[in-house]
Amino acid sequence: AIMVHFLGGGTMHFYRDLWWFSWVVHLINSFLIATIIYGMLLRHCKYQSKFFMFLTTVAFTALVGVVWEVCEFAIDTTTGSNMQRFNNSVTNVAFIGRRALLDTMVDLMMDTLGGIMAGLYFAYASIQGKPLYKFFELKYVKADTNISYHEDLNEEPEQLINPHSAINPGSP
Repeated sequence: AIMVHFLGGGTMHFYRDLWWFSWVVHLINSFLIATIIYGMLLRHCKYQSKFFMFLTTVAFTALVGVVWEVCEFAIDTTTGSNMQRFNNSVTNVAFIGRRALLDTMVDLMMDTLGGIMAGLYFAYASIQGKPLYKFFELKYVKADTNISYHEDLNEEPEQLINPHSAINPGSP
């Protein structure tokens, strides 16, 4: 996430050239952060209500966004950079009023939206009985077909196909 920010935004000037780049980066990164937060909550607070899990996920995701914006402010203040886009990137003229706050406010809205999207997704998934680990779970192919997914991991390991043995059946 930070590499996309610095390489895409800083080195390749996507923040300057693509007006929507910051929105997408903040939305995707906050969704990923919300996923981590929800996973930690699920591990440590799994008997809480779905609403508590959703609200806490959104709140902590927004908090991470606020901390990021404070870090941008500190970097801009100490180095003279323009991470918060308070200056025009081409002319370096300072924006005035609401325009000077626009980048920070939209970033915080995208962070919150990413947290809401992830929180709603995981709350819905848990209501449907799909635990969080299913979101990241690798699927195994059943031994009797090439196209169906292995749903029951309680079967004996010998019944599962080793993906490397399909290429070379004689390999261990």
